[in-house]
Formats: sequence, C-alpha cells, structure tokens
Amino acid sequence: MSLPCLALLVASVVGHHGANQQATSWEDEDFFSHCPPSRCSQDGPEIRFPFRLNSSNTPSSCGSPCLKLACSGQDTILDNKYLGMPYKVTAIDYRRTTLAIIPLQDDNSLSSLCSLPKSLDHHSYSYAYEDYCNIYNTRSAVVVSCSTEFTPASISRPFTANLIAGPISCLSNATHFSYLVESSVPMYLIPSDCEAVSIDIPIPSSQNFSKQVETFFGNTEATLHWKEYYNCYLCEQKGRRCAYSSQRNQTFCMHHGSHVKVIAATSSTAAVLVLLSMVATALYLSLKTRYDEEINLKVEMFLKTYGASKPTRYSFSEVKKIARRFKNKLGQGGFGSVYKVEPKKQAINDKGSEHANREVTESTGSTKAIFLG
Repeated sequence: MSLPCLALLVASVVGHHGANQQATSWEDEDFFSHCPPSRCSQDGPEIRFPFRLNSSNTPSSCGSPCLKLACSGQDTILDNKYLGMPYKVTAIDYRRTTLAIIPLQDDNSLSSLCSLPKSLDHHSYSYAYEDYCNIYNTRSAVVVSCSTEFTPASISRPFTANLIAGPISCLSNATHFSYLVESSVPMYLIPSDCEAVSIDIPIPSSQNFSKQVETFFGNTEATLHWKEYYNCYLCEQKGRRCAYSSQRNQTFCMHHGSHVKVIAATSSTAAVLVLLSMVATALYLSLKTRYDEEINLKVEMFLKTYGASKPTRYSFSEVKKIARRFKNKLGQGGFGSVYKVEPKKQAINDKGSEHANREVTESTGSTKAIFLG
C-alpha cells in the first residue's frame, strides 16, 4: 500500500472514530444534563434510569412510565396499583433489579400493623398498557378466616404448608382465626370450617411465602424484584449506568457522571496515537528499503568499475578484523575513507567505507583496494 493511500485511510479512520466518540459523548452528556440522578434525602436511595422521580421537573423520558417513585418528606415512596398499597423504599440495587421496601402503614386502619394491600380485580384492568405496568414480582394470596385454629404444618402436603401463613394475630380474635393463603392452594386442603374472605391480594414475591408474610406484617424490610425490560442490569454489572436515547429510541450504557467527555477524549487520543505509530512504522520501512536499494546500486557500480582487477568479496566480520590494523588515513575517496597500509613487501592503499554492514572487494596487484560499501 502506498504512503498517500495509507495516510488517507488513517485520516478517514481517525475522523470516523472521532465523530463516533463525539456523538456518543454529546448523547451521554445530553441525557445526563436532562436526567441527573436524584434523591428524596441525603441518605435516601439514588433514583435514576430506568426509575424516575414523579415530579413536574423530571421529563418523562428520564425513566419508564411504570417505574415511578415519589418523595414524601424525606421518604422515597413506591406506589404501583399492582402492589395494592404504597411502600417506603429504603434501597435500590440496580445490578440485581431489587428494591428493599417496607409497607407504608395506613393511619386510617384499625391496626397499623394490619394494613393489607388492596385486593386486585384482574378483570377491571385492560390487557394493553395496564399489564405492561405489572412489572413487579408478586404472589397472589387470599385471607382465609377459620372458626378453629390450626397450624400450617398439620396440612397433609408439606409443600402446601409453606404456602400458608398464620394465624395473623392482628386480624384474629377469640372466635375467628385469619390466615394468608397463596392463591394456588386448593381450598379442599384447608380445614372445612375455613372460608376465603377476600379476593387476590398481592404480596411481594419470595422463595419462602410464609417468611415473606411474616416480614410483611412485622413491618421490616422485604425484597421486591422488578422485571427488567431494558437490559439495564447489563450496564450496571459493567460498572456503567443505563440511559435512554430519544434519537435512537433505545437504551445505552453511559459512564458515571460528568466524566463522559474525559473518557471519550482519552479513548480518541489513544486511537490516534496508535494509528500515527502505524504510519511512522510504514514510513520507516519504506525509507529503509530505498536506502538499501541505493547501497546495492553503489556496490554494483563498484564491481563494474573494478571488475578487471578480479575483486574478491569479504564478509563484514572479515572486514572488521582487517580494518582494526588501519592506522594511516590518507583522506576521503569516492567510496569511503582511504588508508595506507605497508605490508612487508608492498604498500597497500585500502579504501574502507564509513558505511557498516556491507560487502568488501580486494584487488590483486601491487596496490590493493578494499571497499566497504
């Protein structure tokens, strides 16, 4: 490849790389300036894409329409009708797509510890936009009231026993005992004096239903998973943040905070340096090839000039041994330095080139010439 073509290729690659870096940098910076992370309090969880703060100052493109959080004083509140009640959010793990939540108790309830999620009538919701917002992993349960107390472990099927929690003290009295039963449990497995007194109630999903219910009524933190439609957790696992491009209508990974431009500029500079080093290497090899061709041409000219003298070629190591004995320099010749050597029987005029690593010839006669080309 010729040097002009190589230079043109390098310029086009550098220009394309720089344009892409600049476009990505501006896109990242644009999203960061319009959708900065926010908090409801200094110690509250950081709210960022795919979540957004539900306020008039936050553009709708800053998060999913179904992943909205609100501030109530210094508390971060999650209120999604598919959860049946509002929750206080204490932590958000964007890598694992989980929320740490505590039930937000209803001051109007008879017992603040017995604020149950509202029952869900699935037939009242449409199956378009509404179902799309059913984004949190929950289990459906029903409240069952019994006239006599029983222990879930007494159920004949051990697996079923893990899907029954109770009796729930704040919902029970001396004559009625209330249990929360996972909706998949058939009623014929429940004692015959029990009856369901509610329709489906959403409970944050957990591997152990009974423990999750205990956590729920104990007013302690529970774990809630959300369904990841944007693959944002892949960005988070790489140490980046997830963002949304309105121009491309898709999510992308961006670097932390305002360091986007610095990182992009550093990457672009590194790429330019690598490409420039490639050009320098190609230029060096080209010049070296031309230089070698010129030296070879000089050698051929010398051989043609002194061909009648039957020159003999020596290796470079042999010439170095011979040149060590040269002491008397006469001057500069057409092919290098000229030395005078006086052997025992005849004087020898030797011509040693200043160029290293070349071929050598020696004439036969009273005057011997050595060329180090």
